[in-house]
Amino acid sequence: MKAIRNKWYLIGGIVIILLLICGIQIHRNVGGVVPPRETSFTRQLKSSGTHIWYLAEGRSKDSIVDDIYVLHSGKMTQYQIFHDNITLGQLSKLNDNDIIQLAKNQDKQYFEDAPEEIKNCFSQKTYNGLMVDIAGTDNKEFRSVIKGGPAIKTNNGFSNETDIISVIASDLQEKYQGEETNHFRDYRTDDSRKEPLNFAIYSYAYNITRKRREETMLENAKQAKYLSPKAQSVEVTTQTDDSGNKAVSQTIEYQGIDMFDESLYKKNANNARKAHPEIIKAANYVTEKEKDGGDTSKGIYNKLTPDQAADKILTIFSNNYYKQATKGLVHPNYVDSSIDIADPMSQQIYDTRYIGYQADDDMYFLTKAQTKQQKVSLQNVNGKQ
Repeated sequence: MKAIRNKWYLIGGIVIILLLICGIQIHRNVGGVVPPRETSFTRQLKSSGTHIWYLAEGRSKDSIVDDIYVLHSGKMTQYQIFHDNITLGQLSKLNDNDIIQLAKNQDKQYFEDAPEEIKNCFSQKTYNGLMVDIAGTDNKEFRSVIKGGPAIKTNNGFSNETDIISVIASDLQEKYQGEETNHFRDYRTDDSRKEPLNFAIYSYAYNITRKRREETMLENAKQAKYLSPKAQSVEVTTQTDDSGNKAVSQTIEYQGIDMFDESLYKKNANNARKAHPEIIKAANYVTEKEKDGGDTSKGIYNKLTPDQAADKILTIFSNNYYKQATKGLVHPNYVDSSIDIADPMSQQIYDTRYIGYQADDDMYFLTKAQTKQQKVSLQNVNGKQ
C-alpha cells in the first residue's frame, strides 16, 4: 500500500509541475510578459507596460536626443531635453528608471534656462543647449518682437517703439543740425560725430529703453512657474498606400510645451499701453506724420531741446511701463505639436538595439528593442489613442 501511495504522490507531483508550467506559459501569452516579435508605437502606446521613445538627430551613438517620450497605459508624456550632449549612445547604457529621471531633470533645466535665452536674444549670442523656443530662423520675427516690443495699433495703421524714438529725434534734425550738447558728447564715437544730432538722441534713448526692457523682462521671468509635463492622450493618424491596406506613414499629434508665450506677451503689452496713453499718442503721431510725407515743420516735438527730447522718450517708455508690458513672456504653455513617422528601421548601438522610424526633418523616433529579434512596423490604426 505504501508503494502505491508513493506512486500516486509522484504522479500528483508531476501533474502539479506540468500545470504550473502551462499556467506560466498561458500567463505569458495572455499578459504580454514575453515581448512580441513585432511591435509598433501604437501597440506600445496601448499596452499596460512602460515604454520609452526618443526623438534623435540621427541614428548613431553620437546622435543628440532632443526629446524623450514615456508611454504608459495609453498615454504619453513628453520631456524636453536641454543639454546637447545627451546621446543615443549614452542612453543605451542606462536603465528605464534612470532615463526617466534624467528626462525630468532635463525638462526642468529647459525651463530654468529661459532667462538666459532672453539675455542671448538681446546680445545675439549663441543659444544654450537645445533651447529652440526663440532661436532659429523660424523665430526671427518673434525675436524682433521680444527686443522691440509688439506693434502698436494706431488710427492709421501700426507703429512701434523704435519708430517713436526715431521720429521724436528726427523732429529736431533741422533745428539742431550740426550741433552737439554735453548730454550726448560721451556717447558719440568719432564716426557718429559726423552724423546729425538726432542720430545721437536716437542712439542714446534707444539703448536705455532697450536695457530697461531687458531688465524688467528678466525680473518678470523669475516669477514664472514651471509647468510639469503631463501624461496625455495622443492622436495617431495613419496614411496608407493606394490599396488602403498597407500603412506607409503616421502622424502623432499631442500637446507640447513652449516656454515662451507670445500671445500673452502681446496682450500684456497692449494693456500696459492703455495705462500709458502718451505711448498711443506718440504712435498715432508717427503714423500721421508718415501719412503727411514726414514733414518735420509740423512736428509736435520740434520745440524741445535735445536734452528734453531724450528725457521725453525715457519718460514715455518708463521702467514702470516695461514692468507691465513684459509680463507673461516666460510662461510655459501647451501648444499643438506633432511627429511624422515612416520607414521602420533598426540600429545597433553598443549592446543595445534600437528600433523605430525615420521622422520628419531628418530626425529619428526610436525605442530600445526588447529582444534581439524584435522588429517594428507601422500599424494601420486611426483615431485617438
